[in-house]
Amino acid sequence: MSIEVIKRDKGTLYRAVFCRDRKRVSKCFMRKLDAQRWLEQKETLHGYGYQGKLGFIEAARIWLEYHSKVRKGPGSFRSDISMVEKVLIPFFGDRELEKITPEGVDAFVSSLISKGLKPATVNRHLQCLRALLNNYVKKRRLLVNPVSLIGLLPEEDAAFDYLSVEEANQFLAHTNRKYETQNRWVYLLYLLAINTGMRWGEIIALKWDRVDLARRLIVVSRSYCEASRSIRETTKGRRTRYVGINSALFPELRRQQEKGPQNLVFSLNGKVLDLKNFKRDRFRKDLKEAGLRE
Repeated sequence: MSIEVIKRDKGTLYRAVFCRDRKRVSKCFMRKLDAQRWLEQKETLHGYGYQGKLGFIEAARIWLEYHSKVRKGPGSFRSDISMVEKVLIPFFGDRELEKITPEGVDAFVSSLISKGLKPATVNRHLQCLRALLNNYVKKRRLLVNPVSLIGLLPEEDAAFDYLSVEEANQFLAHTNRKYETQNRWVYLLYLLAINTGMRWGEIIALKWDRVDLARRLIVVSRSYCEASRSIRETTKGRRTRYVGINSALFPELRRQQEKGPQNLVFSLNGKVLDLKNFKRDRFRKDLKEAGLRE
């Protein structure tokens, strides 16, 4: 390795020369410090078995196939494919990974904003790009992730609508009366959500083999995936949780279980409940009837 000084009328250039395995690669820089950093990067990559250049398109394909597809759920994987194919590749093309600079990431952000995308949407694309490049930082194909140097855009706090304790009690009192004789499972679903904090996908994927009434315990180990329209033997966070069954929830679960053998705790003719239909046909109407939302 060496740095050659090139004197010019317009100023001095520094040519960094890297030689390994009878191959010579060089690059010129305006600053000596940049030339030194480039040589250090080449040395590090060579030490970890770096074999030639890697373009963004091939890097994205490898990341999707062997990382995103394996480690993420179907919905997240499908989202990654969409962002890579429709946004990232059209912008970055097949440039070499090490040539994706912080300035290039800034230009990428600017292009998305110019198209009218909101900061939250831009950040989702940046997070995808950051995850992709982080994979190659870990594999020593990159020394630094330029997205990490830039950071995400500030976002406005999204409006979050929730029921207060008083409103939740009012809602449960109304639905308890409404579903006293018919469709009692609807009230139980509300009761379960409010008393356990389980996600929708976890609730509708709940099976009786994970409800232990003797120990008053629910094992949260499954979730419903909208992308694949199937129940997965894992939660969104890929961790099994244990939720206690309190005195308000216990008699309702027992009442539902006594109706007869069934697989899912909540189902319509053996089919998984659909969130959009449930919101339209049940939840929004029940909120309005309870006097909580218009």
